[in-house]
Amino acid sequence: TGILIISLMKGMRGERGTSAPAAMNDTDYKLLDSVGEEEGLQSTRLRRTTIHEDAGVRRALLSEEYIWSYRNTIAFWAAILFQQGSVLFTIGSIALYPSILHVCDEGDKNVRRRLAGEDDCMPEFMFRAWVDYSFFIGAIAFTIGNYLVYFQVINSDKTSSSSGIKLVAKPAWQDLGHMGAIFNLFGSFLFNWNTALMFDTANHTSVWYEYNLVYVLSGGLGSIFFALGAIAEGEHNDWREIKNLKQPECQMAILNLTGSLLFLLAYLTEYNHFPAKHEELLIWLVATPFTVGSALFFIGSWMSVLLWKQQNFGLGYAKHVVGNSHVKVDLKQQIMMVIYVGSVCMQW
Repeated sequence: TGILIISLMKGMRGERGTSAPAAMNDTDYKLLDSVGEEEGLQSTRLRRTTIHEDAGVRRALLSEEYIWSYRNTIAFWAAILFQQGSVLFTIGSIALYPSILHVCDEGDKNVRRRLAGEDDCMPEFMFRAWVDYSFFIGAIAFTIGNYLVYFQVINSDKTSSSSGIKLVAKPAWQDLGHMGAIFNLFGSFLFNWNTALMFDTANHTSVWYEYNLVYVLSGGLGSIFFALGAIAEGEHNDWREIKNLKQPECQMAILNLTGSLLFLLAYLTEYNHFPAKHEELLIWLVATPFTVGSALFFIGSWMSVLLWKQQNFGLGYAKHVVGNSHVKVDLKQQIMMVIYVGSVCMQW
């Protein structure tokens, strides 16, 4: 988090431009060797110039370099946070399977059976550790990552002569990339609310109507917003043209759309605690859609890393924010990033 804040602060300073070099007097000269041909003869001549004349050009170049540096940083952290969130979602989803994490039923009798070795069930705090905390921290990672993408989009038209940055902006209804970033951000906020219910120690969601309104509705709406974000991203990158389906941006949109619809299916199945009475529904319509959807989110997040590496800093939501598009992806670097993300998730 500290590295992220420092990087953003450095980028913001670069956005405002760097200070101008000190003015030089007319006695400062620069020797330029220029070779020309005059009547078949080569000649070398001195040309008197001042560094002060080039100060504005160099200042603009430095400012532009800082701008692309901070765009690079923001795109990197957004992609990494997407990966962390999807990995944590996957861990929490796998732990939902009864065969993986069998939680003891409420009641002293079941607890005594577990302590006596007659039942291999686990206490409730194990469920919180593997499922609740994984989803809660993963949702926070998605929210920060989606805001960074939104921040990138609303500041994508900045030039070296621009002053200041935007933290929020009016929705650009005609810009589908902008709208896709907004949809994803709203979906993340709803997932934050949904996963924060683990702290509801009063068990308000135990009542069926409160459970449906607070948990099922927030999760379902969050999934719908993520689906709308994926559709907007796909349309922004012309995914209906067959030739564009090979592009990482379109593939990421398809993966995120499918994952969002699977999450929506799982939340709808949770209506009225229905899977609690039918274990097969819990396995096939809750745990499996969550697991497969999280895995698709992970693959989609890796597409974001590839886009970052290719210097497509808009990550599919701002096509014109592109640096050197000829950069090749280094397999060794990608493997190292897998280890990096895995280590961070283990620390979470």
